[in-house]
Amino acid sequence: TVLRQDARSTLTARYVYDTDFHRGYVLELRNTSEEPMRLDLSRFSGEGLDLVGAKSLVVEAGQATSVYLVFWK
Repeated sequence: TVLRQDARSTLTARYVYDTDFHRGYVLELRNTSEEPMRLDLSRFSGEGLDLVGAKSLVVEAGQATSVYLVFWK
């Protein structure tokens, strides 16, 4: 499922998991531009957001990385 798409990137939901206390999302961020993209994890925010991570903080042109979001329930 595509969550967001613009001229530079596409964000796709890959997996959702639930526990008694958390809900986690594994997302794929694909750099669709011709320039490397640097992720700033401090820009991810939301109510109940407990943890943010990424497989790589630099995504080369045409490449993708996994982004992980964990929320308190």
